[in-house]
Amino acid sequence: MFRRKFLQSLGFVSAGLSLPLAPAALAADPAQTPPTGQKLSLAPLTIKGKVHQGGTGLAGVAVTDGYNIVLTDKAGKYTLESNATADFVHVSIPRGYAFPHEKGVARFYQPIKPGTAKMTADFALQKLASDDTKHTFVVWADPQMINKKDCHELLTSSAPDLQKLAAQYDANTFAIGCGDLVWDKFELFEDYKKAVEISSLPFFQVIGNHDLDLTARADEGSSRTFKSHFGPTYYSFNRGEIHYVVLDNVFFIGPPKKYIGYLPEQQLQWLEQDLSHVKPGTTVVVALHIPVNSGDQRR
Repeated sequence: MFRRKFLQSLGFVSAGLSLPLAPAALAADPAQTPPTGQKLSLAPLTIKGKVHQGGTGLAGVAVTDGYNIVLTDKAGKYTLESNATADFVHVSIPRGYAFPHEKGVARFYQPIKPGTAKMTADFALQKLASDDTKHTFVVWADPQMINKKDCHELLTSSAPDLQKLAAQYDANTFAIGCGDLVWDKFELFEDYKKAVEISSLPFFQVIGNHDLDLTARADEGSSRTFKSHFGPTYYSFNRGEIHYVVLDNVFFIGPPKKYIGYLPEQQLQWLEQDLSHVKPGTTVVVALHIPVNSGDQRR
């Protein structure tokens, strides 16, 4: 009962996103679902690193592997005990710092190589030139590109329009691509990224149902291609006095194009940890693609 109430309330919060509110290429992540006959490795993995600006450590920054979250110490250092099922280590960018990106696509994470027992992951951040308490973010949802004609329109019309819009806002403006970046045509992710570059804004991505590998055996493998382009499917970051959370609630149930709105227990446990580090009373903005508790009618 408590889970249902929580998910329903989360759905109401996330609905607010639809309102207008004023470094090299990364390798694909390992397959989450092992081939038949191959055992899933649970080998332990120790991740250590430092979050810093120009070598000076930043204290109290959240670092996660998608399972557990730790905070950096006074020197900006952290140790995260993980295992071989984790795909990425990523940082929740604190307020007052720029969003690392590659041609606009947010790069706040590092992939974990398969078979790794120890890993060092440092994150270099840059202080913003101005206070970010007042800021703007733009939601760009459902481009749903299915062919090159759609791509041409996005690149020559929508992206330039967004660039002009962003020029009217403050320097701390960012954007969220809220899912269905393409329509099952993963080769068009490259065109989406070109559009992001044209926009001149740092972009965070949400996974949508048309961004899933619909030939995957289970939900665990359905986000493989998306992750190879955009990193983890759930994470958080901060800008000004607002805490932003991106969730992956498009749960693939097997048959082609069958999915429901659902948040697995692993993600809920991560979310509980994430919010435990947020000051009570802080505004939290949640971004996800579909209603959280869609029910049987979506099956």
